[in-house]
Amino acid sequence: MSASFRKGELNKKLILAIGLLAIILIFVGAYYFFGSSGKNNSNENLPESGINMQNVDAEYAIAARASEQRSETLFSEGDSKAFGNQTLEIVKISQNGVLLKVGSETKIMGSGKEVLIGSLNVKVMSVSYSDNLEYRKVILRINNSGSSGGNNSEKSPKEITLAEGENAKFGDTEVKVSAIGSDSVSVTIGQDTRTILNGQWENFSGILVEIKGIFYTGVPGESKVVLLVTSGGN
Repeated sequence: MSASFRKGELNKKLILAIGLLAIILIFVGAYYFFGSSGKNNSNENLPESGINMQNVDAEYAIAARASEQRSETLFSEGDSKAFGNQTLEIVKISQNGVLLKVGSETKIMGSGKEVLIGSLNVKVMSVSYSDNLEYRKVILRINNSGSSGGNNSEKSPKEITLAEGENAKFGDTEVKVSAIGSDSVSVTIGQDTRTILNGQWENFSGILVEIKGIFYTGVPGESKVVLLVTSGGN
């Protein structure tokens, strides 16, 4: 009787131990299953940004090779390159254009525009803007015209590039840029100040001022405007 009782107690303890072990194994299995699943998800997400950045770099490399085949050049903001005895510098790239410089002459150009700057004939093929400075790009088609394109006549039409607060001479007349907005510019000649929309012009008592292009960044000191100043009627 005593031996049978002890055997029954032993069986109950064994069954209880086996049950507890089974529960522990179930919890451990669930932990590793869900834990590893979560880790896999997070690890899969991590490389995505890296892959995307590699794709961007690869696309720019492809664009650079394609541009070279078409006698075009891919520039980043701040890049410069010599063409004969002229050096072209990409000063700034914005969402709608590029500010470039050859010697002491600067130009503001939008995509598709073509100008003569120094002795270089420059056309903007495309502009790619990014908040990341590294990924601001512009493709230019550049030819050396062999001519400076300058005109020394004091009263001949004159393109002037100015920042906010700067001024320049047109003959004996001082032309000042008082303020630059995204689509308009405030110009002052003498005591006369007028706001001119991009692409429009105003007659300042015989001096015609046209807004040829606005390079607006929203950062004080960076924005520029190209004015075409000519002598006109009263």
